[in-house]
Amino acid sequence: METLKKMSVFTLAMGILLVIVVIMTMIAGGQLLNLGLDWVLGVENCYYAREAIAQECSKDINGIKRDIANSVSMLVIAAPMAWFTFKQLKKK
Repeated sequence: METLKKMSVFTLAMGILLVIVVIMTMIAGGQLLNLGLDWVLGVENCYYAREAIAQECSKDINGIKRDIANSVSMLVIAAPMAWFTFKQLKKK
């Protein structure tokens, strides 16, 4: 009976971990898709100055690189964890 209880606690913990890492993977994938679409569609950041009527628009290349690095690092951590926990749950 105690072994069954330990297995169910382990299965529950792995299930919760799987849900968390799948959500992390979905968020990171969505961020990468958003950055890719922004790049393909040519979205620019426009800044308006109060003093002048002129507007300054440009692509924030460093911001894009930073966002890509954040998303890829999240995927590198979350995707293998999701795969591992899924395989562990499938075994049980």
